Amino acid sequence: MLRRLQELNLEGNKLGDLAITNLLDALIDNDTLTKLNLNKNLLTNTGAISIAKMIEQNSSIEELYLSWNQIKSQGGTALFDAMAKKPHIRVLDLSWNSLGLYDSPFATNFAAFISRDEYLAHLDLSNNSFSKKSALIIAEALKNNHSLYGFHFQGNFGYVDAKGFLVIADDYAQDLTVQMLSPQVKGSNCFVAKKN
Repeated sequence: MLRRLQELNLEGNKLGDLAITNLLDALIDNDTLTKLNLNKNLLTNTGAISIAKMIEQNSSIEELYLSWNQIKSQGGTALFDAMAKKPHIRVLDLSWNSLGLYDSPFATNFAAFISRDEYLAHLDLSNNSFSKKSALIIAEALKNNHSLYGFHFQGNFGYVDAKGFLVIADDYAQDLTVQMLSPQVKGSNCFVAKKN
C-alpha cells in the first residue's frame, strides 16, 4: 500500500521526532509519494535531519510542508544540504519554526544553497526570528536565484514587496504590527534584493 501512496497529510498530529523517523524509514523506497505534510508535529532538529536523509534517498517528493514545528538552524541546514544533493523539492514550507533564533548560521548556509539552486519554486520562511543581519544575507543571495517565484518572509526583519523583492529598511521594526500596517517603509534607506 505504501508503494502507491501519492500524498500523505499528517498535519496537527504532534507525532514527534521518533514517530516521524519510523514513518520515513517505511517510506524510503516509495517512489510515488509527491506531497508530504508534516506541519504541527513537534519536530525538532532530529526530525529535520531524518527528513533530510529521506530527501537524499527518495526523489519523488516535490512538496514538503514543515510549518509550526520546532526546527532550528541545524535541522534547516540539513534540509537544504540534502536538497542541494538531490534537487527534487519544488515547494517547501518552513514557516513558524526557529531557523533564525539567536543569530544562527542558517542564513549563511541557506544563502549558499539558494544562490545556486535552480529547482525550488516556492518557499515560505515566515516567522522564523530572522534578524536584520540574517535578512540581509538572505536578500543578497536571492539576487542570484532565478527559479524561485514564490517567496514568503513575513514576521522576520524585512518584507517582500509587491514585485517579490526582499526589502530590508534601516528603520524597519521587528514588530509584527508595524509590518502589517506598513508593508512599505517610505523615505528610509532600504536594501532591496533584485532578481533578474
